[in-house]
Amino acid sequence: MIFGQKSYLSHTRRNITKETKLVKDQLEECHATIVREVEVPIKEQTPNPVRQVVETTQLDEVVVGFDEETDLLIDQLTRGPKDLDVVSIVGMPGLGKTTLAKKVYHDENIQHHFDVKANEKNPADALWKFLKRKRYLLYIDDIWSVDTWDDLRGCFPDDNNGSRILLTSRLSDVGSEINPDRAPLHLRALFENESWELMKIKLFKEQTCPPDLSKVGENIARKCQGLPLLVILVAGVLSGISKNEESWRKIAESINLNTVTSAKECLDVIELSYKHLPDNLKPCLLYFASFREDEEISSTNLAWLRTIEGFIPNTEAKSVEFVAESLLNDLIGRSLIMVGKKRSIGGVRTCHIHDVLHDFCVTKAKEEKFMQLTSNGKTDLPSSFYENRRLCIDHNLYWAERIGNLQVRSAFFRPPKSGSQEFFDLENFKLVRVLQMECPVSDSSFQRSKDQIHLKYLGIKGYVESIPSWI
Repeated sequence: MIFGQKSYLSHTRRNITKETKLVKDQLEECHATIVREVEVPIKEQTPNPVRQVVETTQLDEVVVGFDEETDLLIDQLTRGPKDLDVVSIVGMPGLGKTTLAKKVYHDENIQHHFDVKANEKNPADALWKFLKRKRYLLYIDDIWSVDTWDDLRGCFPDDNNGSRILLTSRLSDVGSEINPDRAPLHLRALFENESWELMKIKLFKEQTCPPDLSKVGENIARKCQGLPLLVILVAGVLSGISKNEESWRKIAESINLNTVTSAKECLDVIELSYKHLPDNLKPCLLYFASFREDEEISSTNLAWLRTIEGFIPNTEAKSVEFVAESLLNDLIGRSLIMVGKKRSIGGVRTCHIHDVLHDFCVTKAKEEKFMQLTSNGKTDLPSSFYENRRLCIDHNLYWAERIGNLQVRSAFFRPPKSGSQEFFDLENFKLVRVLQMECPVSDSSFQRSKDQIHLKYLGIKGYVESIPSWI
């Protein structure tokens, strides 16, 4: 549950120890759903222009190319053996594995073929019973090891009815070992004309590219080495500068990628995107380092946090909500943040960040001393550790308590999910304004916390027996 500055309260939508999150099938033919989230719409007197812009221009992922690959995957998923089969898409980060998988997942032929479609990251044991005797398609994104697959495979029944599992991985060996009988699809890079087509769509939508920008634009697209992620990021940079040949030529000269073989080569382009951000947007982007990789982030919670952190300026002309939404939409418009879900009244409900961009934010946050992030469990930390006002720790709360930092104003604790309650003494965090704990917390944790007069935001993603009276 989450407690905000104005006593905002919302109940947690998932159980920490057994996460089962299935995406609701959008077709009427597929009625099965494990988890269904419902949002109560808030009445608005007039349409929000910022929300309208996002809804019409940002929410649909653009897919260019991969027509043959799409047809191959659909054929493998809908034809062939009746026993449970695994189809893999492998390739380096930024190639568009997830985007292609989603395109196939939502294809009309797929929607009509399967009784149940599910998007899983952490399947629970209950999934087996749910899928039993149904022809299902399960999509699992970003598998890192065969061991991970071995932990999951018991959740998937094989009723000899043509069920399929579609997964993506950065590692080709993983796909081959999971299913030795079917070679994984090694996703290719975009052709040069496809890269340029994707860039034009991101920049001009349905309009035509001005003739004087075509040549330099094609050169820029060529330098992206066929990686959709880089094409989109560079398009985000170009969208923020003047649309003239001289400005674009400077961007072309700043991209010096001869070859891209790993995520490391992407960092130069991400650095370019970061460099061209307005100063007020840079902390808004780096703040995503405080969230977990691939986490779906509530735009409402993000707005509260940014307001408390001082990222949103007070202005009489515009409401805080409007400014917060404008900042988020600016990052989305620059292709640095992706939209997750829409609100029923329009606009962004949740958002997330690409894992390569998340790695950049973590590195940059440390480099600029914007936030200290650690998961090593050591208590003999360097003095620089205690100079940061923001702290993010992937370790148990007992350890975090021992290295308490009186300078910290924002603290994010994400200990391993053990299922047991954690005790945390806030005595050494008296100046904290933002406190996020992603674990069940014991009531005794708050007994000595009555001096938290500066606390504006308390987030607890887990079980807590009662709410302290001082809150």
